[in-house]
Amino acid sequence: MELSSLTLLVTEQCNFNCSYCYQKRGESALAFKAISKFIDFSFPQLSQGGFINFSGGEPLLAFDMIIQTVKYVHKISVQHEKAVNFSITTNGWLLDKDILDFLERHKFSVMLSYDGLQHDSLCHQGSTQSIKALLPQLLSSSIRELSINSVYSPDTCGQLSQSVVYMLEAGIKNIRLAFSFLEPWSSAQLLHLKNELANLREFLSSHYDEYGTVPVENFRQSNKGIFTCSAGRDRLALASDGKIWGCYLFSDYFKDKEDSRWYSDYCFGDSEEFPDKSETLSPEIRSNYDRISHRYSSLNFRKCIGCPSGISCVICPMVIAFSNGFEGEIPSWMCDVTKTLAEEKEKLWQRLAGS
Repeated sequence: MELSSLTLLVTEQCNFNCSYCYQKRGESALAFKAISKFIDFSFPQLSQGGFINFSGGEPLLAFDMIIQTVKYVHKISVQHEKAVNFSITTNGWLLDKDILDFLERHKFSVMLSYDGLQHDSLCHQGSTQSIKALLPQLLSSSIRELSINSVYSPDTCGQLSQSVVYMLEAGIKNIRLAFSFLEPWSSAQLLHLKNELANLREFLSSHYDEYGTVPVENFRQSNKGIFTCSAGRDRLALASDGKIWGCYLFSDYFKDKEDSRWYSDYCFGDSEEFPDKSETLSPEIRSNYDRISHRYSSLNFRKCIGCPSGISCVICPMVIAFSNGFEGEIPSWMCDVTKTLAEEKEKLWQRLAGS
C-alpha cells in the first residue's frame, strides 16, 4: 500500500461560518500523541515526495500543533531518507508575517479558500478586504505553490465569471472551482451557471492566446480517464477526534453517525490502536473503499453510459452522500452542473485546437 498523501484535521474549530460548508463545527482538536502515532505507522507507506496536508476546521487555529508536527516529520524524514511536501488549506484570516515565514521556510503549498466578490456575504464580514491585502504577500512569497479554492452556490453562481476574472487579474495562477450541492439547483440557476461558465470560457481562451496556460483547474485537459475515488487506497486522513478514515470527507459525513451501519465499514479505528490492529483491520476496510467507487459508478451506469461528458465527469461519492445520503444516487441537478462544466471545457479545447 503506497500512500500519496496523509491529511491531518488538526481542529474542527473554525473562525468563519461559510453558508455552504458541510463540516460540523466543534471543539475537538488533535493531540500530538495521536498525530505522532499516525505518522509513525503511515510514514513508511508514504511515497517519496508525498504530501502531508493540514486542514480543519481552520488549521491555523492550531498553529502550534502544526509547528510541532512539521518538526517531527522532518525528524522521521531523515530516519527514512524520504523527502515529503507540506500543504495547508486555510481561509487566510490568521495568516500573519510569522506564519507566512514558517510556511516559506518549509516550502508549503497553500490552498486559500476564497469565493471572490461574494466572500463577505458567504463567509465572514471583512474577509474580502483581508484577502485583498493578503494576496500580494502570498504571491511575492517563496511558498511552494498558491492555489485558490472558490465555491459557488445556486444563489452566487451569477458572479462566477466576474469573480474568477478578478482573481486572475490579481495575479492568481491556479484556481479550482467548486460547487455547493447542499441544496438543489433550479433550471433558472443552471442556466445562469451555463452563461457564467461560457463567459469564463471566452476569457480563458483569450488568456491562453496571451500566456499559453489555463489557470482554472476545472478547464484543463486530463489524461486520467473516468474519475474513480482513491480514498483509503492511496491516501488516509486523521480526523480531529483521532479516528482514521480513507478521506477527510468520510469523517465529516459520519460525525455523530456512529450508529450508522456503514460507520464501521469505513472507519479504520482510533490512531492509538490502529498500528496494533492494522494487520487484520486494514485489508478489510480497504476492500470497502475499493468497492465504493464501483458502487457509485454502477448506480447510474445505464444513465451515464454513452454520455459524451462521461470522461470529464468528476463527482465525489461523498459529495453525493452529503446531498442525497450515503449510497444515494446522483441527483439530476448535480449531474447537470457537472455536465455543463464538462461541455464548456470541451468547447474551450475545441477552440484552442483549431487556433
